[in-house]
Amino acid sequence: MTTKTTGLFAATLACGLILAGGVRASAQSALPGVQPHAGKAGKAGKFQGKRQLAKLSQELNLTDSQKAQMKTILKNAGEKRQTIRANAQLSETDRTAQLKDLAKSTHTQIGEILTPEQRATLKADRAAHHNAKRG
Repeated sequence: MTTKTTGLFAATLACGLILAGGVRASAQSALPGVQPHAGKAGKAGKFQGKRQLAKLSQELNLTDSQKAQMKTILKNAGEKRQTIRANAQLSETDRTAQLKDLAKSTHTQIGEILTPEQRATLKADRAAHHNAKRG
């Protein structure tokens, strides 16, 4: 084999291995009972809630009472999120629907503890974040 042919063969083999690995990973995540969010999701979820609480506290200038209520709301939402993600009985469609419902419920609960000014600020921040993701 010439050097050019050997290089082409090696590149083709590498691409094949990469594609096979991707197919294998997709097949594994589709196996019943295997959850893509298993493992360290608990620790990441706790970190996410603390970070989210700190961000909202700063952006909305929350009172101590609001911070306590917000902490409870975010903690409960995180626990429910983990339960939904860990439920191997749910289809991906049902899991997604339940997570969306949870997000709506959480946003509603947060809105109920905020002043009208804080709600307006939060709404503007969400719109800006949404537009930035689309932009």
